[in-house]
Amino acid sequence: LGVYKEIVKQDVREIAFEEKSFDVVHASQLVEHLKHEETLALIAKMEKIARRVVVVGTPNGHYDQDEYDGNVLQRHQSEWTYQDFRKLGYTVYGQGLKYIYGEHGLLFSPLGKIPGIRQVLYIISYSAAPVVFFFPQLAAQIIAVKRV
Repeated sequence: LGVYKEIVKQDVREIAFEEKSFDVVHASQLVEHLKHEETLALIAKMEKIARRVVVVGTPNGHYDQDEYDGNVLQRHQSEWTYQDFRKLGYTVYGQGLKYIYGEHGLLFSPLGKIPGIRQVLYIISYSAAPVVFFFPQLAAQIIAVKRV
């Protein structure tokens, strides 16, 4: 469709772009798959190659996931919280009520398997979305944003 001028397929731990190469640098559901030190190094690189904004999306805290489909890179190797990103100078927003969508959230419990109850949990979560957005400690997922 001509949306992209160029696509680069590369190990994110080895990215090497010139400083200020992109207006926005975005990593979604990625950093938890790297070791803590690797993520800090990646974030530092992202901040250097961004002209305006860095955006990182990740689970808020521990979310156990092993390799699957024969892909060892699916395993979560680190965990990140909204506090971790705030310490790095990011503004952090929440997404999805932790008590419903989190690792031990109600959707994954026997209660959450009951069709009528499941729909009620979705309604509660959607209704709570504006609060969760501004109070990421309540969130299953976080979106960290930093203007550089």
